[in-house]
Amino acid sequence: MESATGGFKQVLGSGASSTVYKGVLGERSGGNVAVKVLDKLREDDNREFTTEVKVIAGTNHKNLVKLVGVCSEGKNHLLVYEYMSNGSLASLLFKADPRPNWYTRAQIAISVARGVEQTRTMTAIRGTKGYVAPEWFRNMAITTKVDVYSFGVVLLELVCCRRGFEMEGYEEEEMVLVDWAHECYGDRMVGRLVEKDEEAMKDLVKVERFVKIGLWCVQEDPCLRPEMKKVVHMLEGAVEVSVPPSPASYINTV
Repeated sequence: MESATGGFKQVLGSGASSTVYKGVLGERSGGNVAVKVLDKLREDDNREFTTEVKVIAGTNHKNLVKLVGVCSEGKNHLLVYEYMSNGSLASLLFKADPRPNWYTRAQIAISVARGVEQTRTMTAIRGTKGYVAPEWFRNMAITTKVDVYSFGVVLLELVCCRRGFEMEGYEEEEMVLVDWAHECYGDRMVGRLVEKDEEAMKDLVKVERFVKIGLWCVQEDPCLRPEMKKVVHMLEGAVEVSVPPSPASYINTV
């Protein structure tokens, strides 16, 4: 892998627990691959890593990047994915100029939801700070609802076309997107989330529906989060979306 990446020189992106490099490996993906180098794992993390690799390797969906191979030696773990020349969703949302319009983002949201529902995993972002469900840090069972939480954060990012956590250019109460979305929805001022997006401002009914779905997905209590199949139906407008509980509702019960 060191040879394939030219000494791990070209960084494609990084997260809280990994860095992705561009590499060249045979004829796959036109010869190009994306090599994800995970932080060194503890010995007791190896079983979880093996399980997650099996899940990723078993997925086959047009909306999900394919796993080409795995390298595992001691505490060093690398995942080799097909290279996507158009970049990641994050690059499309936060770095592209111009960024995708509201109608395109809405379609992307539905497409991603369908992919998660069919594969039942969002492993690619599970280790990235900001997308991780709170039960990972508590003495609670880990279920597929952690993926629902991660999708909820992505959905709110798609609606607002901003990262889940931003400091530059935002007031203190706006920095954490999940909290800001809860506040705006609670104050019946969802338009504040998309006030600089003319197309979204003209489609506030759908914006509010998507925000409500996102808030259901990021509920602190995993039992309150909907199954991904229902999320897809809600996004498509086939199922009515009820009012999500406020964050204080959960705090007052624990």
